[in-house]
Amino acid sequence: MNRLLLRILLLLALAAIVGETLFSKQRSITEISRLDPSSKTAKQDQQRPQNFPVSADEPSPLTTAQVARRSARVVLVKCISVDVREVGSGNIFTFLDFELIQIVKGRLPRATFTLRVFGGRVGDVEITSPVTVKFSPGDKYVLFLGRDNSDGYPTMTPDHLFEVRTSPLDNREVVVPNPTGLELFRAKDGLRYSSSPSLLPLEDLLLSLAKAK
Repeated sequence: MNRLLLRILLLLALAAIVGETLFSKQRSITEISRLDPSSKTAKQDQQRPQNFPVSADEPSPLTTAQVARRSARVVLVKCISVDVREVGSGNIFTFLDFELIQIVKGRLPRATFTLRVFGGRVGDVEITSPVTVKFSPGDKYVLFLGRDNSDGYPTMTPDHLFEVRTSPLDNREVVVPNPTGLELFRAKDGLRYSSSPSLLPLEDLLLSLAKAK
């Protein structure tokens, strides 16, 4: 009986020694691989986000071409008026009246229409709007619109629109900012641009958007 117990104790001791040896070896391999920048473990550590939480699914900004294809309507308009009002219990909305100049994509049966945009300033109270452009009566814009919401107002892509300005070089109407991811064409001859211009003429943007749809 004593011999059997002694054998069991010896086997347990041997197993503990072997286990510790294997653990130490694996730990050494892991530490060495982290010190070696070419190792698989080191590369995996470098690819891990350093600040948590980080969403790997956070979408990238859409290009102009993508926005044009997804929009129900693309229009050239002139701003008629801007009216900021408090609606309901403390909500502030900006109501923008536009005159329709040209339809690039889709249908809009009205010669004038109103956009209702969340945010604005009433007195000392201001609510940040998702639209960063400051609309001014008399100015022209290229807007990307969705379908009408439940209240009858057209929806709009708030972070993607173009302002129409006058070029200081030749007094032509140009747009800012420059479009992204959009194949550009010249309105005068229909030919493609070989490189992006510093100031894109409005007529060239409208033709390019029409082709993108």
